[in-house]
This record gives sequence, C-alpha cells and structure tokens, in this order.
Amino acid sequence: SRSKGLPTADVNPYSVCLAIPCHCRHSMAHTDMMAPLLFGCLLGLLSTTTATPAPTPPPLECGYRKLMYTKVVAALAKGTPGSKLDAFESLELGTLCGETPPSPRSSDRVQTTAALSDADRARSVFVAASGEHVRTSEASEYPTVHAALAAVRGSRGAKNTIVLQAGVHFLNATMTLDAADSGITIRSAPGAEAWLSGGQSLGDALDWQKVKHPSGSSNVWAASLKGSGLTKVPGLFTLKTHQRFVRARFPNANPENDCWGYDCPTRDTLSLSSDQVALWHRPAVGVSTTSRTFDFTALPNAAGVIKNDSTQTQYNTWTDGSGGVCGDVWKGHSYWCSNASSGGWAEVDFQAAAAGHLQLPVGMSINFTKSRLNKTEFVRHDLSRVQSWSNPEGAVIAAWHSQSWFLNFFTVAAAGSDVAAGMLAFSKGGSQGGRNWCRCDQCAYAANLWAGHQWCGADAVIGKDDERIISGSWMVENVYEELDVGAEFFYNESTEVLYVIPNTTDTDGAQPPELNDLVVPVLQQLIVTTGSQAAPVRDLTIEGVNFRDSTAVYEEQWEVPSGGDWALHRSGAIFLQGTENATVKAGTFKRLDGNAIMLNGYNRDATISQNEFVYIGDNVIAGWGETKEWDGRNGDQPRNTLVSENFIHELGFFEKQSSPFFQAKSALTTIKDNVMFNMPRAAINFNDGFGGGNIVSGNLIWNTCRESGDHGPINTWDRQAFFTDVPEPPGFTPVQTLIRQNFIFANYGAAQGVDNDDGSSHYTIDRNVFFDADGFKMDYGGHGSKFTNNLVVTKPHGGACMGLAGFEAGHGDEYSNNTCALLGGNSSSVDKVGSISQCAPAENTMHDNTYFTPSGKGTLGGCGNTPIGDLFAKDGVERGSKVERMPTDDELVEYAKAWLVD
Repeated sequence: SRSKGLPTADVNPYSVCLAIPCHCRHSMAHTDMMAPLLFGCLLGLLSTTTATPAPTPPPLECGYRKLMYTKVVAALAKGTPGSKLDAFESLELGTLCGETPPSPRSSDRVQTTAALSDADRARSVFVAASGEHVRTSEASEYPTVHAALAAVRGSRGAKNTIVLQAGVHFLNATMTLDAADSGITIRSAPGAEAWLSGGQSLGDALDWQKVKHPSGSSNVWAASLKGSGLTKVPGLFTLKTHQRFVRARFPNANPENDCWGYDCPTRDTLSLSSDQVALWHRPAVGVSTTSRTFDFTALPNAAGVIKNDSTQTQYNTWTDGSGGVCGDVWKGHSYWCSNASSGGWAEVDFQAAAAGHLQLPVGMSINFTKSRLNKTEFVRHDLSRVQSWSNPEGAVIAAWHSQSWFLNFFTVAAAGSDVAAGMLAFSKGGSQGGRNWCRCDQCAYAANLWAGHQWCGADAVIGKDDERIISGSWMVENVYEELDVGAEFFYNESTEVLYVIPNTTDTDGAQPPELNDLVVPVLQQLIVTTGSQAAPVRDLTIEGVNFRDSTAVYEEQWEVPSGGDWALHRSGAIFLQGTENATVKAGTFKRLDGNAIMLNGYNRDATISQNEFVYIGDNVIAGWGETKEWDGRNGDQPRNTLVSENFIHELGFFEKQSSPFFQAKSALTTIKDNVMFNMPRAAINFNDGFGGGNIVSGNLIWNTCRESGDHGPINTWDRQAFFTDVPEPPGFTPVQTLIRQNFIFANYGAAQGVDNDDGSSHYTIDRNVFFDADGFKMDYGGHGSKFTNNLVVTKPHGGACMGLAGFEAGHGDEYSNNTCALLGGNSSSVDKVGSISQCAPAENTMHDNTYFTPSGKGTLGGCGNTPIGDLFAKDGVERGSKVERMPTDDELVEYAKAWLVD
C-alpha cells in the first residue's frame, strides 16, 4: 500500500555502507591525514557481501513503533488533521507487530472551519462550485473565484471574505493578489469541502474511440483535444475520485506508490540499471563560469569583520558562480558553479566549473548487449523495445545521481536521436539537482552501488582511464509505445490526440465512465502574492480551503538557492512573496505535482498550520530568501515563519530530493508538533545557516530517506558565510538553532537523527529521542553545537553514539547528559561507542553521559583504548560518564516513554 514501510530486516546490505561508512568517505575525502581510513571505508564498501545485517529485535522495534503511533494519535486528538490508519500502516503495526488496525481514514478528518457570524456574512461574497448553478440563498454569490475577487476589490472595503461553497472550483488562471488586497480571507463555507483546482476539466463531450495500439493492449482509447486550448497534458487525474493517470513509462510503475530509489528492494524491478547505459554523453567543453569569492579570514575585508572559526577554511568565505556552461543548465548563480566550492566531493563541481566542462549528460547510448554479472539476484530489462519507438521526441529520462542525492530529468530531442542505435539526444534537463555527476575515475565505487558489480574500467577499450559519468537507476516516460497498462496515458502534441488506458477491465467494449471524468493540470501556481518589503500583502488568510491539480515542474529550469546540495523550482501552488501575517490553515493539499507552498523573498510572521499534505510531487513547504551576495541585512527573507500541527506524508515522488520543509536564506523559523512520514529524502532540510534562531520541537518523524542515502531525517549544511542582522549585534555567527523534544526514526537510508553535514554550526540538539539512528555528527568544519540530554538507540549494525571531527580552539562542541544504547556494536569493536578527533576538553566538552553496550564496557575512538570511566582522569573528557550493560528491550522502550513526557 502507499503508506507501507519496510521492515528493518529488509535493508539492502549496500545501504548500510551508504548510510554509515559514507560519512567517512564523505568527510575524509579531502583530508590527507584521513586517506588511509577513507581507503579502508571504500574497501569495506566494495567487499560487502549480500548477507542481511542482523535486524533489530522485534520487541524493541515494535515497542518503539507502537510508541510512535501512540504519539500520533495524541497529536490528532489535539487538532492535527490526518488519519490514524495512514500512520498505522506506515509504521507496519499490523504486518510487523500483529496489532489491530484502527477505523477507516474518513473518520479521522478534523473540520476546523468556524461558522460565519452575521457580521462575517455581511462582509462575505460566496462562490458556487464550477459547473453548478448559482445559488439564490446568499445575497451575493458568484460563478467563479475571480469574479468574487473582483467584487471584493470593487466593494471599497465593505467586503473582505471570499467563501467557497462545497465542490471543485476550477481557477483556469492564477489568482494574483497585491498589497491592495491586504486583509482578504479566502475560506470554505462552514462544513463544506471546497477545492481549488489548477486543472481544466475535459468534460463529457469528447469523442472517445477505442484504437489499436502497438503495445498490444486492447483497452486503449483516444480522443482529439483540438479546440480545448490545451497545448500540453503534463498530468491527468479523475475529477470525482481524484485518482492519478501515469504518463506512459518503462518500466511500469506508479510514482505515488512505488519505490525505485537506491534503498528500495523493488528498485531493479521498477527501474533500469546504471549498467544498461553504455555511455552518458557529456557536453562539449564550453565557457568557464564567472566566480565571486569574498574571504573574511583577515582584515581588511568586505564586511569589516573577521570570520575564522571553521577548520574548513573555505567556509570562512562566501562564493558562487554563474554564466558560462552553468548558465546552460541552472538559472542564476550557484555555489557549485564557483571555482572555490568545498565539501563532500566538491572537487567534482569546482573542476567542472573551472574547466567549462560539466558532468551532466546531454544524451545517452543504451547498452543493448552487456549482461549483468549477477543475474540470479537482479532483474534485467530488455531494452530492445527502444528500437521500436516511432518518435522519441518529448520522452523524459529520469536518472538518479550516482550517490543517490537527487533525481535528474532530461527531455529527449528528435534531432540527434537514433533509436535503432540506442542513441537518445537531450534538448534540456539536468538542473533539478544542484550538483554534477561523478566520473568513474573519481568515484568508481558508485557504479558498484547501483549495478551490483563494478563496471567502471571493465570495458577493455576504456580500461583504467575510464572517464564515463555514472548515474544511478533510471527510467523513461512519455513514450507512445510504452502505453501498455491501466491508468496510463500519452498525449501526442503534434496531432493533439490523448490516449488513455482506463483503470478498468475491458469487458464489453463500452466506454468506461472515467473517460468523462478527467482533469488536466494546467497551472503551476494557484494563488500568488506579489507584495514587497515596501508594499506587503498584509493579513491574508486562507482557511479550510483544499488545493489540488497543479502541474509538475521537473521539465522546467531550476535554481540553486544556496550552499546546500539542493536545487528548487521557484514556484508553489500557493506562492507567497512580500507578505506579513499570512495564514494558511486547516486545508488539504493533495496531488499537487510541484511544490505545495513557497515563501519567496520578504515574508514575515507567516503561519502554516493544521493542514494535511499528501501526494505532493516535490517539496511541501519551502522558504527561500534573497541576499546581496554575503550580506543578508536587506531583509528580503522569510523570517518568523510558524509551521505547526501539519500532517505530511507521501511526497517527493517526482523530484526525490524534496522535503516536508526546506529553507534557504531564511531565519527564525519554528517547526513544531508536525507529523511527517513516507518521503524519499530528509523531513527537514536547512540548506544553509543563514541567521539561525530556528526552533524544531515536538515533531514526530519516521520513514525518511526511503529512496536515498548520505542524509538524515533532519539535514543541515552551512557552506556559505552570511552576515546578517538576526543576531545582535549583526555578524556572521547565527543565533543558535534549537532542535528539542522530537521523536525521530532514522530508518531506511538515513543515518543520524540530525545529520549536521558540511560546515553546520550553532545547533543545540536537546532532549530528543532518536531510534535506529546514529548520534551526534559534526564534520567538515562544523562547530559551536551542543548535543545534550538525548536518548539515542543506534542502528543494529555498526552504530555510533557520536562522530566528531576537529575544531578550532574555543569553537568546539558539547556532548553531555546523553543516554546512548549501542545496539550490536560497530565494525571494529562492540565496545567503541563513537569517535572524536580531539581527545581534549578544550575542543570537546563531554560529561555525564551513559552508554549501554552489549558487553557493558566502552571506549571512545580518538582516545585510545582507555575505558570511558577512566578518560576524565587521563584526558580530561567524559567527567561523570559511565558504561553499563544493555537493558532489556522493554526497559529501552520505558526510557523513551519517560523522555517523551510532555
């Protein structure tokens, strides 16, 4: 089912290497002194056998899952909208733990739209659902939302509320609000289920005819859309049941339900292996990018203030690049287009930018002949079918980044393609992730990760100088000949004919009724505000309104917001720009194929609360500010945003590097009391450390990173130095971000509960419960953080309570008052609880920690073989800390219950 998770025992053994040893390959790749350890890490990765790691004992696993479910039920009772059954199924409490499921989903809906007072009614205009007769029971009722908006504007302040009656309201054009529209409320009628749709109904007047099709399917129907005004059909839904039709694809899969990323057991059935590509064609060498770099390590500098607190010296600078070959892929400026970027595998990017030779393909040659070495365990798809395609133009190739970070999309061109030879040329694509792909001579291990054998360098012609670029698994969609199963469609833009296979059995040849119930998404954005810092849209309220049917954006050109790995498309079904006190509350956001809500540029005190988000193609909520290079004092950022009591699940099924919440160049955000599960990547991503002052508290998070690795449920980066006025006085040091009292599973491809990656600094991580998770991570020049009072139950295979790199004097971290249960130990010894680079109190404040290990003994990597109980006397660290034998499963569950008391 769509909510189903995977038992821990089903983890792909390579995911263990991706999720845990990746931190040594990632963090040590640029540190010469760590080269031997890096080699050992990669050697271990390549020698991994197919033996399944020992699973977490079922009583412990089920105890924590049941506890999570108890917390979800309590959240729903307090007003968070959502379904107990969705959470129950996702936690696998029936299949894994033998629990009885709750009542159906429909009984869980919470309706929070208040009744209209007489005064409110007098200020309101009402809108009948699309296609319905205008009612006469209300004094002022309009046939469309746009007509109602015009009436409010024309009332000179007498009217300020648009009330939507029950049903679907097709917008047909984006609703745009400016500063003059301040104070408007858009809401549903009391008790009404009102939907705003970004789609266009095809109605019941189309002439559907059953047609023969080369796939052999006997249930293909076709209709001409000439005269409809449609030029594209990027998606297709039913109106009444609101189900998805999938663009014809190979291999067959439903993007909403099916898992085909790195960590998915069904990956090789639902996608094509990386070794089924003979060659991804790199672009020709072009113009190098133009870089900008500001160094703040000494005076004089542009800010007049020194920043020299990171051991990763590049993170004491600000840099980006633009133009040249990067301008052919991404919009605007990008950290990764600079010749001075830094971080995990950054040499791939800065070398490509400096040389004017990107490592993103402009075409591909399909491998028709080469067989996998391990045929017994992997499915191999027959790609000779490509040679039967009549016209590949408009086909879309979706391919994973070599290290499972994101998904890239490429649109196939007719010119330069030769299906008989297996050559597909691309007309555009590649901007959906922020970074380049790796070459075989840079990271050959990645080929082994995806294909199950090492194909880099295996070609006798190429040999050791193998410079091919590596992808992960891939698939193709929008091909006429691949229309072959129910609930698929294909639109021929040249002939304007829509082909559909209904999701019903062909019995007597009668036209299926769902063909008269179709909706094509046509709008990327349903509601847009166009305010500014000088003229903001104030006090906009959207309450009890549901949103559906926005278009996908993965064939558009994306941008790189800041120094994290992500790219985004600057759009959202609700796009808030230049607002103050905007509120989006008590709605359902469903089957929106781009981002659901984006706060762009200047926004203050926005509230997004008590909504359910489900089946969102990309990110759910994104905040994205603007700066003047390194200087963030212009104020053009989202600040003081509140995201609370939302129920967020099933997302990122188009762009896999997507989250329930993302922010770049934003500050002072509060993310509290949300329920988040079932996603391909992190639940919360801080793309940079701009300003800080964020609060993440009371959230329930599980089933993240289901299709990817080298990430965590909460992920952070901080590679660019920003000077802001968020701290007082203004400066480079952000206000501490607090992550407190969250309950988080780091299952699937996640590693730590909080992955403080490259440069991440100034985090306080306090009183959380992390299950199936590594503990504190701080690497690549990160510093100034605290990990205190947390309960960590590590992964059952090679877990660690902490892993800390080196710090500048006076800029170390604190690890204190934590309880960490080290399940199963790690690859070197069951006694080693973690590692630190500097075993000295000047760099690491460590005290009063309790470690549970299978042996009841423990040492700390970086401090020799001294027992932890003796470290304070020897090295001055771990004062008052102790190691005890592992408690029972029931006792570990009781620890979590005590930690999670409100």
